[in-house]
Amino acid sequence: MGLVLIFLTFLFWPSNYDSSSEKVSSNDSFSDVEEFHFDHMPLTYSINVNSRYYSEEDQKYVRGDDTYEIGRIKLALSIIENSTERLIRFKEVSELENPDIKIQGFPPNDESSEGGFVVEGLAGPSQTEDNTLLQSEVNLYPTAWGNWVGQESFFEQGGWLWKSTEYEFSPTVSWAIDDCKDFPNTEVHEILHALGIDHTYENSHSIMFPIKYLVQACKTSSIDKNIISCLKYIYSNGTNNESCQNTNLYPWPEENDQPKEDFKWDRLPITYNMIGCNDNQKWNIQKAENLIEKYLGYNLYEFKEFGLGDINFYCEDSFDNVLLNEETDFWDTGIYFPAAQPYYEVENGRINHVKIILFAEDKRCGGIEVHEFLHGAGLRKHYGPWMNQETGLCNTNTLVLGPEAINKIKEIYSLE
Repeated sequence: MGLVLIFLTFLFWPSNYDSSSEKVSSNDSFSDVEEFHFDHMPLTYSINVNSRYYSEEDQKYVRGDDTYEIGRIKLALSIIENSTERLIRFKEVSELENPDIKIQGFPPNDESSEGGFVVEGLAGPSQTEDNTLLQSEVNLYPTAWGNWVGQESFFEQGGWLWKSTEYEFSPTVSWAIDDCKDFPNTEVHEILHALGIDHTYENSHSIMFPIKYLVQACKTSSIDKNIISCLKYIYSNGTNNESCQNTNLYPWPEENDQPKEDFKWDRLPITYNMIGCNDNQKWNIQKAENLIEKYLGYNLYEFKEFGLGDINFYCEDSFDNVLLNEETDFWDTGIYFPAAQPYYEVENGRINHVKIILFAEDKRCGGIEVHEFLHGAGLRKHYGPWMNQETGLCNTNTLVLGPEAINKIKEIYSLE
């Protein structure tokens, strides 16, 4: 949906390695802890960054500033060292010396950059024995980028001097295009994966949140306190007062990439309420209700003035302090920012209420409210262009609501 979001994930390699290069666990300096860990300090690492990339469009090779990225990697390593009071230490060696952590930079990861997400890194343990990490890998990817370069020329016509500008697309590869300048979020995130730290889904401000929302990413300028505590606990051999409580660790479960399933309310009309909304926001919500019902030919919704409804709209002044998640919906007209976020409150396997937060949603025309009403009625998936890209809703006489979403609602509730 418009501006690229950044997806950060990990890799897991099965232990089917050539025995000639296989690491073997020796004396364990941290044998008193049960969590997965490297058995010695300092940890050796190698860096090999080469982003040389062939641009099919321009039919030439381009390359990012690999020296810049090497600096970001080393900064990330020093941040981890300092954050753990140097209980974790790193030492650079050649890749031929079979390092504990192999850090590599590649050209843009086009094959994995799908669905509006760009892969910036893949990392994780590549070889383990019992609860010992024998070797990890970190793969980092820049972003394929480009801009239009104008070349001016002058010519005379009709006794006048005219200026003409011809534009040519110039592709490039960038390590820095989406970076937070003061903190190497991506590099720290991936190296923590190499140390056995898993994703955190509950906190979009966490360094280990798997999606980097650009509107919030640069507010993360340190490693989470619970992650630091866990690393200090492991690499002090459990002798301090730290712990790994509330930290997700390797071995991590498979991440759920199953599509969201649509649902159905067991009664109609679907009730809704509005909490903390100003008059303009209320008007936009009611306008969205009327538009959907117009296309359905059925009064699907009913406003409930008191108490919770099936759908409950909460109007917020800002998204700054809201923990974004994979359900967050974004505006994609002019300025790209979070517009709304639905929460599905489940009880005994059944959706009991839908809470929808509207962020600073006081636009004159509205638009996102239609999208969210459809989510609240049962559409977890995005159907048709309206649910993939929000637009202004100024003229309700214009056919602005695609048939895909309406037909799906009709199917779910047998409204034909």
